[in-house]
Amino acid sequence: VLVRLHSSIASVLENTSEDVEIHILCDENLTETDRKDIRFLVEEKYKQQVWFHDIVFDFSKVNFPMSHTQGAYYRLFISEFIERTGKLIYLDYDVYVHLNIKELWDIDLEDNSIGVVIDSIALESNPPANIKKYFDDREINIKKYFNSGVMLIDMEKWDSVEVVENAKNYFEKYPYCRFVDQDFLNFYFNGKTKFLPSKFNIMNIHSTNVDDESMNGIYHFCGLPKPWEVYRGGVDRLFWQYLSKTKYGYYGSDMINYIPIMNWPVDKCIENGMPLGSRKKMIIAVLNDTKEKIRRRFSNKPFDIR
Repeated sequence: VLVRLHSSIASVLENTSEDVEIHILCDENLTETDRKDIRFLVEEKYKQQVWFHDIVFDFSKVNFPMSHTQGAYYRLFISEFIERTGKLIYLDYDVYVHLNIKELWDIDLEDNSIGVVIDSIALESNPPANIKKYFDDREINIKKYFNSGVMLIDMEKWDSVEVVENAKNYFEKYPYCRFVDQDFLNFYFNGKTKFLPSKFNIMNIHSTNVDDESMNGIYHFCGLPKPWEVYRGGVDRLFWQYLSKTKYGYYGSDMINYIPIMNWPVDKCIENGMPLGSRKKMIIAVLNDTKEKIRRRFSNKPFDIR
C-alpha cells in the first residue's frame, strides 16, 4: 500500500503548483519510518504540507461489514479527525491525478454536500434484474449511484458523528453490502450530491489514451488487475510514471519497461480480459522466472530523491 500511496501523492503534487495540504487517514500500521518517508516526499521534495490522522475507533463494537479492510471506513470520520472548514478533496489510494487538482477544487458545490462522478453501474441503460434488485433492496437509486473514490466535500455539511451513527443503523438493517461504505454513502447523500464531469474520476481507464493531452483527468484504478500487479500499457503507465518521482523510483522511467507480475496468476489475468499479446508476455514472464528478477531489481536498493 505504501508504494501506491507514494505514487498517488506524487501525482497530485507533480501537477499542482498551488499550495496543497495532504491529510492522510491512517492507523498504527503506518509506522514512524513510513511517516518520515512520506514527510520527506511532501515537505522536502515538493515543499508542501502533510498531516497524519490516526483513526481511533473500536470496530469490534459495530456491525460494519468487513469484506473490505476497516480502512475502507476511515473516510466516514473525516470531519472528526480533520478540523477544517470549507472544502476538502477525498481520494482513494488507487487514484492518480493527471491534471491540476485546483480544477476540481474550484467547482461550486451549489449547496450540495459532496461532488462526485456517476459510477459505471448507473450508466447501464438496462441493468440486470439481480443488480437492480440489489440496489432497490438497499434503498439506493441505481440511476444516481456514484463512485466514492473521488469526492469534493463541503466539510460544513459532513458531520462525522451523524454519518457514523447513520452508518451503524444502515449496516444493522443491511448487513451485506457488496460495496460496503460506498453503498451507505449513496443512501445517505442521496439528493445532496452534485454530479461532476467524468474526467474527475475516470474508471473505464483502458478506453483512454494517456498520451493525448486532451485526456488530462483523475484516473481511478478501481478495477482488476491493478497496474502494480500487471502492466498493460496505456494509462497503467501513470502509476509507474509517478512512482518514479518518489523514493521507489531509483531506476526512474526505466521501471516502466518491466512487467510487474508480483502476485497475479496467469489464469486470473486471462480471466480478467487480458489482451492476447499481454497473455503471451505474462506466460513467457512466468516461465522465465521474471517475477524473481523484478523483485531483486526493485528491492533492497539505496533510494534518494534529493
